[in-house]
Amino acid sequence: MFHNSKAFVAVTVLLVLFAGSAYSFGITAPLAQPLGISAHDTRFRSGFAALSAGRSLLKGPCLSPLGNSPVSPFAWANFPSINVHRKQTLRTGAVQLSAVGGQPQQRPSGLRAQPFDLNAEPSALSPNRALPRVRSSSLSQNVWVGKRGDDEVAADLKRKAATLFSSQEQKTLRKLREKMSLTRRKSTNAKASPKAPTTGDEQTIMERERLREKLALRKSGGTRAVSHIAKTNNNFKGPKAQLKGPSKSADSSRQVRAAYNNRVSDHPEMRESSPSRSSGEILSMPRSLASFNHLPELVDALEPVLASSAEHSLEDLVGAMNRIRRLAKRGTDAALYHRQAVLMKKLSGLVLQRMDRIPGKLLSLAVNAVAEMRGNERWMEAAASRAKKVLQEGNGGLDMQAVAVILNGFARAGIRDEVLFGELAAEACRLAEEQPEAFGSQSVSVMVNAFAKMRIKDSALFERLAAVAMLIPAEEFSAQSVANILNAYAKNEEMHEPLMVYMSAVVRQLDHEQYQARHLSVSVNAFAKLNIRDEALLAYMQHAILARPPAAFDVQAIANILNGFGKLQGDSVDPALVAHMSAAIARTPAKHFDPTSLASILNALIKIEHLDEELWGRLAATAKKIDPLLFDAQAVSTIMHSFAKAELYDRALFERMAMTVGEMQFILEAQSIALILNACAKANYVNKQLVKHLSRVARQLSPESFSSQHVDNIVNSLARLGIRDRALFQHMAKVAQALDPAEFDAQAVAVTMNAFAKSMVRERVSQEIFAFFSSEVLPELTSEDLSPTSVSVILNAYAKTEIRDPEVVHMLCQNMLSGGPAGLDQFDARNIASVLHALATLYVEEPEIVNGLLARLVREDPAALEPEEVSIIAWSSAVLNVQDPRVIDWLLQGLAVHLPHMDDNFRRQAHQFVLSCELEGFERGVAELREKLMDHGTGSSVVTHSRLQKDVARVLAEMGLEFLEEYVDERSGYSVDVLMSDKLTAIEVDGPSHYARGTHTPLGNTLMKHRHLSHLGFDVRILPYWEWDELKSKEQKKEYLRHLLTSTPTLIYL
Repeated sequence: MFHNSKAFVAVTVLLVLFAGSAYSFGITAPLAQPLGISAHDTRFRSGFAALSAGRSLLKGPCLSPLGNSPVSPFAWANFPSINVHRKQTLRTGAVQLSAVGGQPQQRPSGLRAQPFDLNAEPSALSPNRALPRVRSSSLSQNVWVGKRGDDEVAADLKRKAATLFSSQEQKTLRKLREKMSLTRRKSTNAKASPKAPTTGDEQTIMERERLREKLALRKSGGTRAVSHIAKTNNNFKGPKAQLKGPSKSADSSRQVRAAYNNRVSDHPEMRESSPSRSSGEILSMPRSLASFNHLPELVDALEPVLASSAEHSLEDLVGAMNRIRRLAKRGTDAALYHRQAVLMKKLSGLVLQRMDRIPGKLLSLAVNAVAEMRGNERWMEAAASRAKKVLQEGNGGLDMQAVAVILNGFARAGIRDEVLFGELAAEACRLAEEQPEAFGSQSVSVMVNAFAKMRIKDSALFERLAAVAMLIPAEEFSAQSVANILNAYAKNEEMHEPLMVYMSAVVRQLDHEQYQARHLSVSVNAFAKLNIRDEALLAYMQHAILARPPAAFDVQAIANILNGFGKLQGDSVDPALVAHMSAAIARTPAKHFDPTSLASILNALIKIEHLDEELWGRLAATAKKIDPLLFDAQAVSTIMHSFAKAELYDRALFERMAMTVGEMQFILEAQSIALILNACAKANYVNKQLVKHLSRVARQLSPESFSSQHVDNIVNSLARLGIRDRALFQHMAKVAQALDPAEFDAQAVAVTMNAFAKSMVRERVSQEIFAFFSSEVLPELTSEDLSPTSVSVILNAYAKTEIRDPEVVHMLCQNMLSGGPAGLDQFDARNIASVLHALATLYVEEPEIVNGLLARLVREDPAALEPEEVSIIAWSSAVLNVQDPRVIDWLLQGLAVHLPHMDDNFRRQAHQFVLSCELEGFERGVAELREKLMDHGTGSSVVTHSRLQKDVARVLAEMGLEFLEEYVDERSGYSVDVLMSDKLTAIEVDGPSHYARGTHTPLGNTLMKHRHLSHLGFDVRILPYWEWDELKSKEQKKEYLRHLLTSTPTLIYL
């Protein structure tokens, strides 16, 4: 009828306006029919687009009929029809029409709508789909819908739109604006209500239903619409659409429904409110869900079914859920994942409504489907309650398979319901006793794995299932079931030796080609955890591993294999296996490593003592490439500890690990802190900032967080690093005293005491911790607990701190005499030197121990000992005044051999031994050794003047007595504190350092000096510090000195 598109636009607009239905789009078809225009004629839709464009130009942007989404004025032509049941006055910012049902939706008047891209492809604009908020690239301006934009925005919009219309078209549209304004005012003043449907309205509804069916058919692939907007020479050309619809026979509702059921739109919004299906239509569940092999087809089939009001059976619902779960494992895109998640939520909700009626076997299948669904907590809680009720009913509602599936489902969901697991375990035991033949390898592996995964121990169940598993023929086992059973028993620490023997036989009967790398690694690791060393099994596993290419093993499998063989075979692991795993490591890209697996591999390489520098260098480079945020404290500590133990110090790696640890605080635990500090100590890596950070974190941890091993590792590491962190030592002392004394073994006691003795030698905290060990821990140790090293270290710690506890020393000596691991015959030269040095320093007389150790010693070749060992033993013998000629001769021989290799400190000790021999009358070999000492020199001792000694000298001077301070005897090398003018009377001013801490008992070195001076002819007078400190006045001090000098000599040595 119309061949000029512009004329068509104008006439159509005027007809719509004069009909009084400018905003009631449902009557456009009746108005068009008298003109011979089809409701979905392309030209009619083009005219409607022009109407919309005109409104946009004259008044502002148009409201979208599709919910809250704005729409371009030129995009309306792409919609086949706009369905409105009610006539409603459109007010920007007030009311907007819905595309389905025509119900107005209120929106706050101050709310701006979203911008819309005027250049969007028409095909992207589909009904009932929320349109994206994008920015127009051609207009360079957001078009706001609902509330009028600023004048500047409106002006810019008009300028842009003006390029699309000729001057005559703009004039027509201005007139149209005036008429539309008049119509709106009349409608507002009259407050008209929607009219009742007329005959024309009924025809419109019928036409709308036909359009719905055609739209559904077109969306299902039967119809294809192509439209576009073209701009040429600033002339607007309406959209061209080619509607290649089906034949008239295809318009029947049955064919349309079939097409819609086979394929629906890809958009969830289209499915939820699709105009092709009425809400009351009932659809049944597809009968053969197993025939669907692709998730999109299944989702397309289920969506309309669930949208209908049909009642579905529990079997159908559970079957649909399981089919979706099975097909979803194959991977989906984001849109499809969202669709299937919506379906699963609907299906599980329907099952939840009837949870109290679902039978046990069907419940197990439902749990299997829902286990890994997000937000399933409430559903799983209801399922647990239902499972318990089914078990209480006791009518056999759950068979073996159902029990296994429910256990597996809750384990996969990570829900640790110990009550449910206990009841299911009891039911499994009952079934295993009544129907053991019903169990297969898969069901056994599933049950035990569920308990292992949730860390729930049930020895009765594991014992019963072990008996059942041994009844299953070996040929019925798969590699996966064997690996799962072994892993479960190892993880739960359930050692069942007959089962392990049977599993070993089963493994060797299976063809090694059935094993995947994962199965091999898990099986090897399980046998290692259970400490089952079966050489035939290990040989079979090694053969299976070597039969697979290195690329078949991931980092976790590599770690498990190396750790398993390392634990069972140590450094005797076959080099071929090590080389194969090294090749696997080399082929694995750095991006595939995670901190935990890398740490596990390094720890395994330490176990098998494989220290290939190239391999370790590659692993160090990999560790430095991993994102620091992925590390946990355990991985960092293991990596640092492994490199330190391998003595492969990579400073850059340690710096990166220190930086990573510096960002940690709350995830650091006592074990991680201990391992990190221990690694730093072994590598001699001193990082004070790192130690400060770890110290601050450790002091915030409660004593219950630590074990005795943590304590000894931390304090020992600080001592080795030479870091005296008083606050951390005090905290560790409190932790140690809060622990159960039985937790400390002899080694932990020795290491802890030695660390405090080395770093806190004069601190009160060392006295407190030593008192704790002396009274609470050491008395409980037996000879079986002790070793020569622990005994020597403990005694040496007492000597370093100068804490004298004769009872503890005697107790340890008695353990040495009783034989056993700490018997005298087990002590080597280093241990003997430490024990004798401790006894000499504290001057604890234990002649039986001394004689026994020296008798053990003289059987050794002195040349085989270290120089410092010979020197210490000689000095200790001099302090303890050993007179055994055999020992003296042995020591003289050893000193003659090792003297050239000693430093000044050890030569001074040798000099005191030689002096003691000379003073005691030993002559053989002494003179020759004296000459060697003179040739090498003994070094000069440092002379100090204490405050006490200065005070004594000042009082003597006030008394008018002549004396010399720090007189050095040339023969002995001793420095006499005060030598009176007669050259014989010597006053030894002994301060606190000459006595054991907290006592008035002289130390061994002090007693030996007094004895030697006396033998040299000096009249030795002892002035102890505590007697002098009690004197308050100078007269009292003078009287004290007169009495000291005139009384009988303090020491008389015969």
